Amino acid sequence: MAPEWRPHRVSTVGEPIIPGCPTAATITTILIQTRLGYQTYCKKWDGTLALGFHRDTPGAEMRTADQHRQSAQEHEAEAAASYERCGTDGYLTQWAHGVMAKHDRTAAWLAERGNQDLFRALFTLDGELVAAKLIRTQYGLTWALLTNDSPDSRTIRFIGAFPKRESTMARKGFYEGYVKAPARVALTGSGTGTGACTTVTTVVERADGGFSRSVEIIDNGIGERPVLKPLHR
Repeated sequence: MAPEWRPHRVSTVGEPIIPGCPTAATITTILIQTRLGYQTYCKKWDGTLALGFHRDTPGAEMRTADQHRQSAQEHEAEAAASYERCGTDGYLTQWAHGVMAKHDRTAAWLAERGNQDLFRALFTLDGELVAAKLIRTQYGLTWALLTNDSPDSRTIRFIGAFPKRESTMARKGFYEGYVKAPARVALTGSGTGTGACTTVTTVVERADGGFSRSVEIIDNGIGERPVLKPLHR
């Protein structure tokens, strides 16, 4: 029996399939990063293309914690029903519902905290917030210093983030502190093929694009420094 595929919020489009996809007899997951977020595509056994996930659900920030938990329970029930129907032949459906159940439970956790979390931020040694955002490169996490306060503005300098010694960053004239900022739950991953499913995970990320001055300063290196860690990690 061919595995069933009933991912969350499916919309189906016809050919042509994304160039480079294998034959219709192969299920392939392709994560495409756009400005709006990751979208998971799965080529179905009938040769059409199914849209598996959207990172941002319209109106998700308006849902209550109980509504998110209810959605998680529905996904868990669907995963169990799939297993009862066809056992492990429905592994993709069960995986998809499991991913979304975790996503929704994390969203419930975040909603109970006002959809805010703690995030690292870059400051001058005088405690002034620097227009910079964290980005991931082949060398690890890096601070991208921006030309202005827009998170989409051009990067003018890169600085390696989180050196082993705080003094290393201080010699460059910066301090890595914390702010409390609007947050959202996201699905992230990489790779192609069904093996890419193992990389999909739920994360809490900034909802402001990575930088904003409309945040609560928690630790800027001035005065008493609290012992902090992000609320959800």
